[in-house]
Order: sequence, then structure tokens, then C-alpha cells
Amino acid sequence: MGILETKDLSKSFGSLKALSGVTFGAREKEILAIVGPNGSGKTTLFNVVSKVLSPDKGTVEFDGHRVDKLPPHSIAKMGLARTFQVPAYFKSMTVEEQVLLAAKFGGRNSHDPKAVVSENLEFVGLEKKASALTEGLDIYGKKKLMIATALAMKPKVMLLDEPLSGLNNTEAAEELKLVASTREKGITILIIEHNIRALFTSVDRVMVMHRGEKISEGTPTEVSKDTQVIKVYLGEGYF
Repeated sequence: MGILETKDLSKSFGSLKALSGVTFGAREKEILAIVGPNGSGKTTLFNVVSKVLSPDKGTVEFDGHRVDKLPPHSIAKMGLARTFQVPAYFKSMTVEEQVLLAAKFGGRNSHDPKAVVSENLEFVGLEKKASALTEGLDIYGKKKLMIATALAMKPKVMLLDEPLSGLNNTEAAEELKLVASTREKGITILIIEHNIRALFTSVDRVMVMHRGEKISEGTPTEVSKDTQVIKVYLGEGYF
């Protein structure tokens, strides 16, 4: 059994089927990429797993417990953290204050939240920005802040929604190194990303979605040779 599993997960918005019978599992300490064309249901999947949205049908199990009936804050406190495609932060807070808020909210088994803050700001490279307002960070800084905030909750699983979006090649490479280092902390990572060439060198497995359905799953090499994936997403001559 994986640490995070869905079964027959479905979600519609009116006549639009955003998710249709999605079943998958994430293994402990792996990096699983979730990719596909725009509108394929990737972020909706994250929203349903983290209970930002309720599924119309299907189940979500996290760490051996069914969680699709629980509120988002309960799931977060169990050890599931996420970031968003557009960085979410409190504009009036300093970098340190935002991460401290996360540490106090979800920092399981931590008696010293300030130590958690210092550790994670240093881990992502923001220790010198601790007293800066969050809104003053550049896009790369905000991406790192999102990871530090999520890590302060001491998660077992992290959902990263397009962590490379808006970054240049050098920043993207450094961000992927940060993701790899995060996995070394024993954390399972699910990552949505469109920068496929960079991503495929850094993940263990890939799940491809199209029109709300899972159409392929396997190693990056296996998925990149799947004729259906080539047709609907990668295109001929991708390599």
C-alpha cells in the first residue's frame, strides 16, 4: 500500500468532467510527477486530495486512513502539505512569521517552532531574508518560501503545484535540487510541472493525465515511449 492512494476519484463542474475515475498511488519517499496538457485535471486532483474540493465519487487514503470526508486542516495536521501554482503568502508578514505560523499550526511533535523555522529557512536558502516582508521577495524567493512553509508543517507528503513556473533555467535547476533534498528528509513528493525536460531527469515515476483521466503511468522512460502520451501531450520527435 502506498502512503497516498486514490480510488475511482471523480469531480465535475457542471457538464465538465475534471476528474473521471482516477486511481493511483504514491509510494513512500518517492518523487511522482503528474503531467499532462492544460485542463487535464492535474490541479483539480491536488485540490481534491487536499480537500480544497470534495470529490463527487471515489476515495482518498493517506497514511492508512481514509481522508476524503475530513476537512482540509485535519488532513494537513496529519502530514499532508501543499504549495500552489501562484504562491500563497501573507503580504503583511515577514518571511519568518509566515513559516512560524505553519510550524505552530501543523508542526507535529515539535516543542520548539522557532527552531523549525530557522532550520527550514536555512534549508531553502532564505535565512538572510527572515526579516523581509513576504511580498518583497522575487518569484524565486516566493517559490522557496512556499517549500519552507510546507516543510515547517513536518509533512509526510508534499504536493508541489508547478514549482518551476516563472523561473529561469538556473533557478529551475536549483529548485529541482531543493526538491531532491526534500525527498532525502523522507518526504514523499507529488509534483505538477510543465517543464518536462527538466522534470523527467529528477523523478522516479510519472503519471500522465488527459481530459480528467489517467492515461499512462510508469518511469519517465516508459511514459515517454507511450504512443498515446506522444499523441496527446509530448508530440512526435519530442526527443
